Amino acid sequence: MNPFLIQVVTQTVLPDRQRKKSSKQDYSNFELAKGFRELRITVIRLLKDVILISLGIGSAAFGWKAFWCLLNLLTVV
Repeated sequence: MNPFLIQVVTQTVLPDRQRKKSSKQDYSNFELAKGFRELRITVIRLLKDVILISLGIGSAAFGWKAFWCLLNLLTVV
């Protein structure tokens, strides 16, 4: 695995399991793979949440605009 990915996984996903030594061999390949999988799932969930929240805000804005356009149309007529 890429050394940069190992560092990211070690610092973000596996900090509670850090061992006293600070060498790269602290974690087994299995632990790093599990950490990478957990990081990947977390990032995908975060991106999905951001996209869905943005779509919700956008649809609410369109609904709000349609409501006010309809209200102005009814008061003019």
